Amino acid sequence: MALPFRTLNDYFASVFPGKVQKIAVNAGLGCPNRDGTLGRDGCTYCSNAAFSPSYARGALAAQIEAGKKFFQAKGRPWGYLAYFQSFTGTYGPTEKLIGLYEEALACPDVVGLVIATRPDCLADDLLEYFRHRFGADAPEGHPYLLVELGVESTRDDTLERINRGHNWACAQEAVLRLHEAGIAVGAHLIIGLPGECEEDFIEHTRRLAKLPISTLKLHQLQIIKGTAMEREYAAHPEDFDLMTPERYASVVRRILEVLRPDIALDRFVSESPADMVIAPRWGLKPAEFLSILEREILTNMPLEELWELFPVTLVPHRDCWRDWFREEKSSLQKIFPQAIISHIGSTAVNGLMAKPIVDILMEFPSLEDMGTAAQAMESRGYIRMSDSSTRISLNKGYTLRGYAPKVFHLHLRLRGDNDEIRFRDILRSNPTLAKKYEELKISLAARYKFDRDAYTEGKTEFITCAASGTYA
Repeated sequence: MALPFRTLNDYFASVFPGKVQKIAVNAGLGCPNRDGTLGRDGCTYCSNAAFSPSYARGALAAQIEAGKKFFQAKGRPWGYLAYFQSFTGTYGPTEKLIGLYEEALACPDVVGLVIATRPDCLADDLLEYFRHRFGADAPEGHPYLLVELGVESTRDDTLERINRGHNWACAQEAVLRLHEAGIAVGAHLIIGLPGECEEDFIEHTRRLAKLPISTLKLHQLQIIKGTAMEREYAAHPEDFDLMTPERYASVVRRILEVLRPDIALDRFVSESPADMVIAPRWGLKPAEFLSILEREILTNMPLEELWELFPVTLVPHRDCWRDWFREEKSSLQKIFPQAIISHIGSTAVNGLMAKPIVDILMEFPSLEDMGTAAQAMESRGYIRMSDSSTRISLNKGYTLRGYAPKVFHLHLRLRGDNDEIRFRDILRSNPTLAKKYEELKISLAARYKFDRDAYTEGKTEFITCAASGTYA
């Protein structure tokens, strides 16, 4: 099953015949918000040092070659995109800009450009160059261009507060002008700017989704050393609602719900150097945040969609399930030595068909221990699926693409709440009864492939009778 959002790789796969890799370059360009044209202090949050890679130094060709070497560990791509990321990629004399772009395009294996810029820095003659070199009037086989516009917010009062130097109408006009010229457009939003709330972030997304953009890059607000925003934060921290990764994931989930489905998500989080970040200090890699986002989406997914993604599927018994349990038990026991850990469910009964999910029972001496363990499990990749006053269920191996290679269900209970062990032992000791149970499961799986609750409910009477010794 596809992810519930379009990735940048998905988008590039629709444009290029093979994988492409962006290489950030620093062309030594300026910014009208720093050179006195609009102002000298820049945007209050801005520090280019926070996102300029170490290889982006020297001549463009040298930077691109250094970037190729930097990314060699990931394998050789079909082509490269020179990414004019630092400051304003379209600010300066048009002749100079064209010279820089052509210098990058002349480098071996560079098949296009990505240019980050401001909405108010698109000169008419530069736009005509874009049209004829990359866009609507370009010859067949022309190089690719994506212009990434720093929109940041659609609220004019916010744009003024962060000293952006343009308004929302300017951003809208820039998107439309680029689109009319046949140029792909990306937008950049900062989530968490002072004075804004969650509903503002959703409204930003709705407004952008009405425009002809191809990509969206999200960026959690970070207070960076040496910026005007650092001083503002020090003076008025109460004006800033800095999010935890979990809350930010909740906001992103809501953004995805209103985003036009063909818009590709370029990025979810910023990766500024740790020694430059004042707050919030997450210390997360993009992949780690994606795991948090995945849990957030799965936890809030309607049951119908959840069971469509994770159907009831029975497979012949596999000996590896015993090894999976032992490995997971060893890991869990080191963290929770007070827990009694048992392998339960059909994967614990030799020869019995089962869903390829290893069920593990953990018995704790107190509710406090159980609750502490559940929180620790969630921080280690488990997803809490249900809980009651005395029982908590978690799972691991459920992903937005379906089941992972190894899947676990974890059942947290108080000591003695372990009827599943008795039922497991009955099946182990009575092959005839186990066969009848298998036949029931096959019948239920055929009827309730996409209804896990009905499948489970259909087994209840058999399990109750078998455990009490009354099953004929």
